Amino acid sequence: MKNRFFLRIFISLFLVAMLSMTILLLVSVDGVTKYYLSTVEDGMEKSLSVISSNTSALLSAGDTSALDLFFISVAKSTGYRLTLIDTSGTVILDSDENPKSMGNHKDRPEIESALNNKAGKSMRFSITRQQDMLYIAILLNIEGKSPVILRIASYVSHTKEAVADFYGRFTLIALFVVICMVIVSYLLTKNVYGPIDRLVTVSKRIADGDFDARVVIFRKDELKVLAESFNIMAEKVKKLFSQSEESREELNKIISTMHEGVLVIDRGGKILLSNEAAKRMFESENMEGRNFREIVRNPDFSELVNRCALEKSGVSGEFKNQNRDILVNLGYIEGVNETVATLFDITAIRETDRMRRDFIMNASHELRTPLTAIRGFIETMSDGVEGENKKYLEIIERHTERLVNIVEDLLSLSSLEHTERLEKEFTDPVKLTEEVVRIMKPKAEMKGLSVTFEHDSPPKISIDIFKFEQVLINLIDNAIKYTDKGFVKVRLNHDESTLLLEIEDSGIGISDEHRKRIFERFYVANKSRSKKSGGTGLGLAIVKHIVLLHDGTVDFKSSNEGTLFLVKLPLNQERSR
Repeated sequence: MKNRFFLRIFISLFLVAMLSMTILLLVSVDGVTKYYLSTVEDGMEKSLSVISSNTSALLSAGDTSALDLFFISVAKSTGYRLTLIDTSGTVILDSDENPKSMGNHKDRPEIESALNNKAGKSMRFSITRQQDMLYIAILLNIEGKSPVILRIASYVSHTKEAVADFYGRFTLIALFVVICMVIVSYLLTKNVYGPIDRLVTVSKRIADGDFDARVVIFRKDELKVLAESFNIMAEKVKKLFSQSEESREELNKIISTMHEGVLVIDRGGKILLSNEAAKRMFESENMEGRNFREIVRNPDFSELVNRCALEKSGVSGEFKNQNRDILVNLGYIEGVNETVATLFDITAIRETDRMRRDFIMNASHELRTPLTAIRGFIETMSDGVEGENKKYLEIIERHTERLVNIVEDLLSLSSLEHTERLEKEFTDPVKLTEEVVRIMKPKAEMKGLSVTFEHDSPPKISIDIFKFEQVLINLIDNAIKYTDKGFVKVRLNHDESTLLLEIEDSGIGISDEHRKRIFERFYVANKSRSKKSGGTGLGLAIVKHIVLLHDGTVDFKSSNEGTLFLVKLPLNQERSR
């Protein structure tokens, strides 16, 4: 593995060298062969010129014997084979063979060219001599005689021997050059690979955590620049890692000291991180690496985690775990597909809330009896009291009524908080609203206000009739209380899934500073008017509680020219609570 890159470079250089030498060898052999053949051919042509003159002279003299001796003499001195052929292709004389044993040569390529008065050349295998030969033939025109063809031939084997000799010498030279190139390739490869190997070694050390490792290269080229850049990068990585470790340690300290439990869960449900608070909350020391369902055996928590991962957004909810009430906020981390759960133990808060509700209910019940008795005595005394005492009695009566209203509202709110199941039934919301408007209309007319009701014929809806009447009464009563002149409008509209109740008035409105607290218990936006009208500050709290029990929402819009309350309830309420 370590030397693979080195071998790739070395083998590549070696193959290039071998390929270059092979191509050079092939080209050289071909060139030398052509050169030798060309040299032989030139020599044959020069010799043929001289031989043809002598042959013509001897033929003119008619001395065939002298010509035969001349052919034999030339063949011995030059190594050429001489042949004399007539125009019919019959061999007349030959320096090496008996003409009578030789076949007709008219079909030979060089003879055909010579008959056409051209110098014929041909290299082919000789059947007579059983080897390759180079032939050159010319036509001799002799005065007073028939034309004849003079052919000279040379053995190609001489040329092949010369080429083979050259090939052997060249091979030895090439082998020496290849050995030199192998040595040079090795040295060049080592020269290039050495710095790269050091870079690889140092990068592995840095990957293993040794951020002080550096590359040292004693040269002045691009690899030196690369090494310096690598060292700068390593220094920056060291600083970044140090900062990251410091941030991580700080984060771990913060998480470990948090009173709230923290869990980090991957997309497979495995717990990646937990703090001490979470371990105490679920009474488990070893949480990392385990599935959260093993630790938190609650289907509500599993559903919240799955919903957060599916929707990839924040989710909140409550669940119980071993007699503990736990509030959880879930956040999704995109990119790593992890879910962060922040857990709050609200057991003490829920217990305090339960005690508060019980106290309010008990106190309200205890106050109802004496207040009823006080109201009865006031009614009895009112007929027999006159003058200054009459005024005092009216003050007592007004405050008693206010206390009675507060007690009734507290009992109503306490009852709602203890309600686990609504008494729902399908009813016509138009008729129900018309009845409440009819009851509240006289109170509005006493202040000179007009009360109108509009609707778009919504379908029947599954609701708790008594509690929905409370919503209507409280909202319409509030509108009348805080409106001195103008109107109160009640509207019922719907779409495919929602019933929309709107209560609009032309009263004094609600300023922005009261928006966040308007639905809190005992919160009054206009205290002087509330005291005058006998308001308890619980009406809107009751409205919100009832609407939430019906899985609905309540909100308002307000200005100096009036207020519009909007209640939305789902039409397809199949679930009872």
